[in-house]
Amino acid sequence: MVMRIKKKKQNENFQNSELRSKAGQGDANAQYLLGGLYDIGQDVPKDYVQARQWWEQAAAQGHVEAQYLLGGLYDIGHGVPQDYEKARQWYEQAVAQNHAEAQYNLGVLYYEGLGVPQDTTKARELFEKADVQRYLDSRAA
Repeated sequence: MVMRIKKKKQNENFQNSELRSKAGQGDANAQYLLGGLYDIGQDVPKDYVQARQWWEQAAAQGHVEAQYLLGGLYDIGHGVPQDYEKARQWYEQAVAQNHAEAQYNLGVLYYEGLGVPQDTTKARELFEKADVQRYLDSRAA
């Protein structure tokens, strides 16, 4: 029993070192995944600063999920000061790639007037775009 656990741990370390190597070489998907490990504290210490740094590198390369998640960090203030303007900027980049959750979250910012002038028409447009993609939260908006 101990051998299986030890072997699994060695395998996880190998996978993490390979992921870290790819991320360090500029692989956007590896950067996104490594940021996710830091975000949830899986096989690494939970560290929102590290998560943000890896996601920023992936997002700068156009990784849509990293852009969306960065928007979320700033939207709720996880490991960064809450900043609706920065949240909007990241969500907008993801929206430009037709990301449904980003469309919804950006719609909420417009609906509430958080980091943007309140604009219920713009909010409705974004909710409708998310709804077309069957993002269920948009139906309640």
